[in-house]
Amino acid sequence: MSGFGKKELLGKICHKITDGTHKTPAYQDSGIVFLSAKNIKNGTLSLADHKYISEEEHLELTKRCKPDAGDVMLSKSGSLGDAITVPKLPFSFSIFESLALIKPKRDVLSAEYLQQYLNSPLSKRYFWSITSGIGVKHLHLVDLRKMPIHVPSLGVQAQITGVLDIWDNAIEKTEALIAGKEKQFEWLLNNLIEDDFKSCKKTLSEYASIAKKEKILSADGEKLLTVKLHCKGIEPNTRDIKVVLSSKGRPYYQRLAGEFLIGRQNFHNGGFGIVPSELDGFIASNAITTLDLNQQKLMPEYLFFHFSRKNYYLRVGHIMDGTGQKELSDKQIMKLPISAPSIKVQQDIVLKLGSAKEEIKLLQTLLDKYRSQKRGLMQKLLTGEWQVSSTQVGADGELQDRTKENVA
Repeated sequence: MSGFGKKELLGKICHKITDGTHKTPAYQDSGIVFLSAKNIKNGTLSLADHKYISEEEHLELTKRCKPDAGDVMLSKSGSLGDAITVPKLPFSFSIFESLALIKPKRDVLSAEYLQQYLNSPLSKRYFWSITSGIGVKHLHLVDLRKMPIHVPSLGVQAQITGVLDIWDNAIEKTEALIAGKEKQFEWLLNNLIEDDFKSCKKTLSEYASIAKKEKILSADGEKLLTVKLHCKGIEPNTRDIKVVLSSKGRPYYQRLAGEFLIGRQNFHNGGFGIVPSELDGFIASNAITTLDLNQQKLMPEYLFFHFSRKNYYLRVGHIMDGTGQKELSDKQIMKLPISAPSIKVQQDIVLKLGSAKEEIKLLQTLLDKYRSQKRGLMQKLLTGEWQVSSTQVGADGELQDRTKENVA
C-alpha cells in the first residue's frame, strides 16, 4: 500500500538471526537458567518449567548466542512461530536450539512490531508452509532469514503496536479473570461436595443401573458423538470416521438427550457427561456406557459435578482393569463410591456450581471474541490494508475499532 513501506527479507533488517545450542547440556539442580520453546506460551515468557546449567557452560554458549533485553525470541518447534520480546530480567539465561534469537536493526525495525508481526496469522501461515517434518514441524534459520515482512516507518510501527497492545491488554485481563474464576469454581466444587471416595459406604448402584440398549442395525445417515476429556462433556465427533457395522466389530447404540454417558477408557481423564438436547439421537460405540439414573434420588447434573472433582476421577484410574489400554468395567462403575444428599440440596449445589460455570463460559466467549478481533486487525494493519486512526475501549468493556481503510 502507498506510504506503508515495502516488504523486506527479515535477514536484511536484522543484525543477527541465530538459535541456541544444538547439544543438550548437562542439567543441574541450580545455576544459570536454560530455556527452550516450551517456555514461550501465547506470546509470553513462562518460567514454570525451565532447566539449569552450569555457569561455565553458559559462558561457552553465549559466545555463539547471547540473548539481551529487547531481542526477539521465536519458537522453531512445538508452538511453532510463537514470539516474545525478551524482557529485562534479573538473571542471565541461555537457550536451546528450539528457540531462534533475532536482533533487529533498531533504526529500521522495532522489536515490539516484529513480535506482533511474527505472532500474526499471516506469519503463522508462512511458517507452516515452509517448515519440514511429518509429525513435529521444525523451522529452519535459512527460511526464517528469507521471510518477507512488511516494514513501514518506525512511527507507523509504533502506532500499529499501540493498537494491538490494547487488544493484548484486554486478552490478558480476561485470561486472568478466567483463571481466577476457575480457581473459585474448584474451591466451590470441593467444598460443596463431600470427599467420600474412601469413607463412603454407598455406591452408584444405589442410585443408578446400566441402561439396556438395542444396537443399531444400519449406520446410514447416523451421526457420531464423542465424550470429551477433562470434564468437557459430550460433543459431536468432528473426525471423519465412517461407521462400519460387522458381526466382529463394536456394536453402536443410539444415545438420547439427558442420558449420562461414561467413556470407560477415559473416566480417569474426566471422560463423562450428559447428552445435550442438540445431540439427541446421535450414536456411539459400546466403549461408552449409558447410566439409567433414579432421578428421584440423583440428579444427572449433580452426578456430573460429583465426578468432576480431580481428587475423585483421577483416583479411579487406580482401579481400572487392563495392562495396555485400561478400561473401567460396568461392574466397577456400579461400585464407584457416591453419597448423594437430598434432591433439594442437590438442586442448590447444582445451581451454585452451574452459575459459576456459566460465568467462566461467558468470559471464555469474550476472550475468543477479543482474540478473533485481534487476528482480523493484525491481517489488516500489518499489511497496510488499514491505516491506524485510533482505537479505544468502550465503557461497556467492548473493544471498538477506530481504524480507517487505506484508500491511497
